[in-house]
Amino acid sequence: MNTDKKVLILTDIQEGIESIMKEITDVDSENMMIIQSYDTTIVHPYDEIMRSIIHCVYNENIETIYVVGSSDKTATDTKKKIQSESIPALNYLFKHHMPELQADTVEEWLKTESSHESVKKTVSLISRHPLIPSHVKVQGILADDHALISVSA
Repeated sequence: MNTDKKVLILTDIQEGIESIMKEITDVDSENMMIIQSYDTTIVHPYDEIMRSIIHCVYNENIETIYVVGSSDKTATDTKKKIQSESIPALNYLFKHHMPELQADTVEEWLKTESSHESVKKTVSLISRHPLIPSHVKVQGILADDHALISVSA
């Protein structure tokens, strides 16, 4: 087991990620930094998830970043589930490009993609980010009950 190597894992999997990643990376769980989110999508190259990744890479000497999505997580239309009178007002703010809003509408901001597309886009965004050192490897993995599938950007 490699005790010096440190990895960062961005995942939407809630349980069992350490054992899955230990199998893939041959790294002790003490050397795994894990960021969990509802899905693996990074909405903006300078959002809070990306900020955490950058801090982790530099402060923890991360060698590899794994973006791990769950293949059984399906895209949902959250907007249909939200019963809010605030949606029109929020859409007005989105339309007028308030600086802190990273989309044109609430629907666009809440949109989720398939796990495969989410992992693929996030791997691409992280690997091309100007603040991520070129020596840091970024890999995408889709996990399900029976297999781990590599995802390329």
